Amino acid sequence: MAFLVLKPLKKAVEDKDRIHGIISSCSLNNNGANADYVTTSAEDIKRAVAESLKASRVDPENIQFLLTEGYAQKLVDGFELQGLIVGIKMYTNKKQFCALGSITPNIGYMQSCIGTFNTLYAVMALKKKKIPPLYHFIQPTDTVNFCDSSLYPNDVLADWKCEEGKERCAGVNSYGFGGINLFLVIKEAPEQVNA
Repeated sequence: MAFLVLKPLKKAVEDKDRIHGIISSCSLNNNGANADYVTTSAEDIKRAVAESLKASRVDPENIQFLLTEGYAQKLVDGFELQGLIVGIKMYTNKKQFCALGSITPNIGYMQSCIGTFNTLYAVMALKKKKIPPLYHFIQPTDTVNFCDSSLYPNDVLADWKCEEGKERCAGVNSYGFGGINLFLVIKEAPEQVNA
């Protein structure tokens, strides 16, 4: 079981709460007629990514860690990755700057709460300033050309370096039965907030 406690940033600062991360934007949509009840749609994932990136006002190249569902079914994972890649490509053509991850290989696929666990995973990576490896990663899928995309499968624990004047950001993609697609942009909490 997992849960998130959400509060407007201004109120959290006023209340002197310990802030672990900031949800900069969220985009939610539904596949409607573009897919069936249990399958996602690359087009609708792309739309959720693009809308969330626009609303976040974050440089997409600052998103250096992106968590996916990791459903472990070739067709569905292909749809998800294609939607993410094309959604990010609408804002930048930079290649292989964003590590791909998922909590699913660590804990198994739990449909009802995978988005919550991936969000917690992203927040912990931001706090620790480390990009965790994609557990049990052996070789990339042949459904996606990672060399020509913004994403790369991360296979080692890495320090999360950040250029001066930029901020660490993560993306979380989640979808559910019935065609729901959700994309979050999460920023690390400012140093002065946690002081």
